[in-house]
Amino acid sequence: MTALDIPRFLREERGISLSDQQRAAVEAPPGDILLLAVPGAGKTTVLAARIAHLMANHHTDPQRLLTLTFNRESARDMARRWERLFGGLFPRDPAFATIHSFCYRLLREYAAGRGSQVPALLEGREDRLRENFLRDCYRQLTGEYLTDETMGRLTNAIGYCVNMGLSPEERERFSRSIPQFPRIFLRYTAWKRENGWMDFDDMLLFAHTALERHPALRESFAGRYDAILVDEAQDTSRLQHDILEQLGRGNLFLVGDEDQSIYGFRGAWPQGLLTFFDSHPGGRLLKLEENYRSTKAIVAGADRLIRQNSQRYPKAIFTRREEGEAIRIVRRLDHDAQYGAIADLLETLGPGETCAVLYRASFTGIGLGRELRRRGIPFFSRESRLGYAADAVTREVCNLVRFSESPGDPELFRRVWFLLPCGLPRQAVETALESGKPDLLRYLLDQVNFPGKNTGQLMWVDRVLRRMGKLPPAEKVDAVLEELEYLRFLDRRCQESYDRNAYLQKLSILRQIAARTKDTGEFLREAASAEEVLRSPQPQAVTLSTVHSAKGQEFDRVVIADALEGVFPAADALGSQAGGDPRPLEEETRLFYTAMTRARDRLVIFAPATCLGHPLAPSRFLHAVEQGDAPVVKGVPLLPGLRIAHAYYGIGSLERADKARGEIAVKFRHYGMKRFAIKDLEDGKTLALC
Repeated sequence: MTALDIPRFLREERGISLSDQQRAAVEAPPGDILLLAVPGAGKTTVLAARIAHLMANHHTDPQRLLTLTFNRESARDMARRWERLFGGLFPRDPAFATIHSFCYRLLREYAAGRGSQVPALLEGREDRLRENFLRDCYRQLTGEYLTDETMGRLTNAIGYCVNMGLSPEERERFSRSIPQFPRIFLRYTAWKRENGWMDFDDMLLFAHTALERHPALRESFAGRYDAILVDEAQDTSRLQHDILEQLGRGNLFLVGDEDQSIYGFRGAWPQGLLTFFDSHPGGRLLKLEENYRSTKAIVAGADRLIRQNSQRYPKAIFTRREEGEAIRIVRRLDHDAQYGAIADLLETLGPGETCAVLYRASFTGIGLGRELRRRGIPFFSRESRLGYAADAVTREVCNLVRFSESPGDPELFRRVWFLLPCGLPRQAVETALESGKPDLLRYLLDQVNFPGKNTGQLMWVDRVLRRMGKLPPAEKVDAVLEELEYLRFLDRRCQESYDRNAYLQKLSILRQIAARTKDTGEFLREAASAEEVLRSPQPQAVTLSTVHSAKGQEFDRVVIADALEGVFPAADALGSQAGGDPRPLEEETRLFYTAMTRARDRLVIFAPATCLGHPLAPSRFLHAVEQGDAPVVKGVPLLPGLRIAHAYYGIGSLERADKARGEIAVKFRHYGMKRFAIKDLEDGKTLALC
């Protein structure tokens, strides 16, 4: 084929005009190249055009091009894009693969050369064997049932350990959230080896090991490719990055954006991009900084947010689109009213207009999905295994409701005794359980003496439980929260105040379910199957999704729900930040940035002010989105709803902050509104952030 000006071809034959930055990326001389592409930069078109340029003008055989994408859907999307842009232009088309499929091909060839077999892959029906083994192993080692939520954490942790190459000592840290994790990891590894299985992470590990230990194999595969092109390179793990490094011979073309690396829990390693030039000192850095998707208002707000991160390349993101509507932030609502307000917005969608409601915590979708079902608003969602019923907060409230109707059930008593606000010691509980009495709490009250016994408090709890048995579901839940002091119990359990928003969110969903059910049985059934409301696989104009699941998509409108401290950003990230590790919070910032940049025309962010009568703290991310005018103390913007502790007045909610006067106004439950100097908060002697 004669030389072909690919940018000109696209302009004249496909009506696509490449920018100067896009053209530079397409026509860059061969060599190690890192191409940073901001959201909506047209990177898929640029990558396809780069391949066409290599084939047309460098006479590269498509079989000597290795193009790798993040997942199968991305590979199919690349193939469709190629067909639309360059289908029929060349005698042979290039292939698009995932790094996993490439590693599998490598392993098959390696095994064939040694006269051995590749371990069978745990996928499809076989994946059920893996799940059953992990559940059995967890139950044997902990004595507990492995919930779907913990199963998700466990499988992510196993994959993370493999992809990051963690040592046995480093794996120990997962024991804080997953009991017996190191032993489960070792047993799972041994089970796979003994039965000739491998999972997708093993596929990468075995391929990496084969390349590392066998230079001839490494040189054979490296010599097959004139160019190795990688899409979504920010999502590659450390292990995947090392595989690419072993194959590269001055011919890597990585396309990605460290600002959109949001899968750290799976082992995504944006440091691979940040340290690219340490291992490729002669490489070139190219950028695609024009966003073709979003309005100026959305791009400007997203740019202000992402600039807060330090682990990134500087970029001058811009758009030629119109200014558009200002980003709207809705604050003065109760948490439940948020769902109705979002539904009101969705009812205003025009013909053909799309909208996504995005959230950090998957449980947000349950409350919203119930409201949309009630109103008859159709939506698309692929998330329905969330583990809500097995979540500790949901489980404990439901168990307390059950116990109010079955006070002699020993199994229920074992599950709730430590939740009751009457100071029961374990020894007294065991005595009651051994008695076999039909009313265990009454037995403790009347017949068991123990140190510190508070008869008055025991009588109060017994009276509340008896009265609860006759109440409708909504009043039962209210009694659990207030009279049985479950909210206070959660406050004591959660060491940091930013955990409060997360558990209030879960309780709000329970309260919503209770308010719409007639009796306890219906309430418990609805709570157990709450996530089924999101089982809605048919495409619709409205999409409900976590931000993680919405990556790579775009919509006319985007709504971000529950922009609250401890929810978005997540409590774990805030805890890590407080402990001196800023990386998880930087990933949360990237996640919020990714959510914002899914929007083409309109972006609305909801940060409810109250939940179940308690104030909620808004997400710190709103500070940057709102031009950053709020005063900042110890890295935290002073936004309405922030919880402030005073040595005498207790915990209050920030009402407003006056930067010019250097004052804040804080409302306390029992003392009303009080004013203080911002410097008092900075000193931390009588005032403190909480």
